[in-house]
Order: sequence, then structure tokens, then C-alpha cells
Amino acid sequence: MIKVVIFDFDDTLYSDTNPLPWKNFCIKTVEYFLKKLKVEDSENILNIVKNSGFSDRQLIKFIVSLGAKEKDVKDYMKSHNIEGNAFENCKKVSNTTLRDFQQYFVMYIVSNSLETSVQDNMELLKIDSSFFKDIISNKEDSKKKEYENIIKREGILPNELLVIGNSYSSDILPALEIGANGKVVTSADFLFEDFLMIKAN
Repeated sequence: MIKVVIFDFDDTLYSDTNPLPWKNFCIKTVEYFLKKLKVEDSENILNIVKNSGFSDRQLIKFIVSLGAKEKDVKDYMKSHNIEGNAFENCKKVSNTTLRDFQQYFVMYIVSNSLETSVQDNMELLKIDSSFFKDIISNKEDSKKKEYENIIKREGILPNELLVIGNSYSSDILPALEIGANGKVVTSADFLFEDFLMIKAN
């Protein structure tokens, strides 16, 4: 029987966003630090950024690998706005759906994005964060450790955990590796009824 549900955030609880504002922000941020650090071969580095799908945590890690201090990168990102509206016309999970889940399960968010970024975006999207016991920013390359920590924290068996995310490799596979359950969603406008089989188990 499933007792705990973990959701990924980006492209899971919301989807079909305009990726351009965030991508432009990543490029401008890296350009700033390349100039500040006087890094050679900046053109190839910028091409990596242009072709990447960095989360904010991954962006920070990438710039730190170029020689910047983590605090400097975080301070820069906090003080510069993302131009444009990534959330216009996007799909998102409804608070009604989340309320339905909460009737049966303890819920968490485990995201590759920073916790503050998740909270800010939830506010912009008007997704009620109070449905979730905790919002966790994954600090490892795999989410497996965060899943294991939640299993211990809740005192459940691995097969009593379900992970819902948009990526099989980064969200679902780490769950399956520890004996938990996983389900890929391709669009954030899902309903609780789409998961009735887990309630019945």
C-alpha cells in the first residue's frame, strides 16, 4: 500500500512553459562570470549553456566549476531578474488534485532546483505549498539518497513510496533502484483519478 508520494517539481507540477526567459538568464549569468573570471574559450562554454537544460542548482554548480565562488553566483542570481514570463499559458496541477492526494498520502517535493526557487515559483503559479510535508532541494547527482532519507523519516518500506515525475532517468529510476514505485507524467494537468490504482492498493 502506498503511504508517501514524492513529486518532482519542474515539468511535473507545472509543464509547457516558455523555456526562453530561463535560458536567456542562464546565458547572461554565465557571460557575466566568464568576463569577471577572464575565462578563455568562453565561446565553447556558452555553447554548452545554450544547449543545456540547467536547473538553478546545476547552473550554480557549473559556474563554480569555472572558478567562481558559490556565494557570488547565488548573490548575482538573487539580484537579477529573469526577463519574460515563463508561466504564461502553462499547464499546472490544480490545488483540488493536490487536496485529493493529501487525503490519502503524505506528500513531498524533491527537486533539482533550489528550495527557494521552488517556493517562489509555487507562489507565482498559485500552487498551495501547504499540501506538502517538506520541499527538498536535491544536492546529489541522483535523487536516490533523498528518497531513502524520506523512507527512513516516515518509517515506511520502500514499496510504500511512489515517485511521480516527468523524467524516467532522474526521477523514476532512482526510486525503482531502491524498491520504490514510480510513474512518469508527461503533462501537469493530471487528475487524482489518473492514480486511483495506487489508492486501491
